[in-house]
Amino acid sequence: MTKLQEIGQKLLTINDAVFQNVYDAILSVIDKNADNIISTGSQKGKQKTIRGTPDAYFSCPNGRCFFIEYTTKAKKDSPASFLAKIKADLTNCLDESKTGIPLSNIVKSFIVP
Repeated sequence: MTKLQEIGQKLLTINDAVFQNVYDAILSVIDKNADNIISTGSQKGKQKTIRGTPDAYFSCPNGRCFFIEYTTKAKKDSPASFLAKIKADLTNCLDESKTGIPLSNIVKSFIVP
């Protein structure tokens, strides 16, 4: 088993909160703007997720935002429910009353499955 396969297998065993924390950390390394990532979907110091829209976001120096939605819902379990989850997440991200951030400030919204 390659190291990448080993990492993939271990990611399958973690809970939703740890999944979000791992990917927040990865994003903060990949994108220099993500070092100020705000995780609205997880609780600090706990391995528990909470409702947040988006699950995480970070802003760029120009004030524009990148939204991140995480899902651990597997495509193989039910493709219809997976797609419904993605659609609901994206719809919520575009709802200013839920995010408090004007649409004009959103650069991208993406899903990390």
